[in-house]
Amino acid sequence: MKQKKEREKEISQWPWISMLPFGILAGYWGDKEVRITAISEYGFQTRLAAPATVEQKNAPWELAFYDQKTAAYQRILLRDATLLQEKEEDFDTVYTFVTDQEDYRNAVPVSYTHLRAHETDQYL
Repeated sequence: MKQKKEREKEISQWPWISMLPFGILAGYWGDKEVRITAISEYGFQTRLAAPATVEQKNAPWELAFYDQKTAAYQRILLRDATLLQEKEEDFDTVYTFVTDQEDYRNAVPVSYTHLRAHETDQYL
């Protein structure tokens, strides 16, 4: 994994898919279900109204990608999700996580393709 500083510089250049339709991707950060607000092949983002506690920041991640072919969720426990950036905004805090985990990388292209198509349809 690249050094944290190098990755932080690259975040703005990641090929993000944002405005994810609810239900396409679910996120579980410790014992809380949170909405994933953006995804890329390198990692993902979530937003919280109240800043995460130290305990929350160290909690494990699980993502559930919806598979249209099987009409079921593919759940992935992220063993290496690393908090890369915490950015306070006017009304919430954005958390960016990076992962090099292979099963995440394998799940994203399928979801990414579906989400890109959905994103395109929204603007037709």
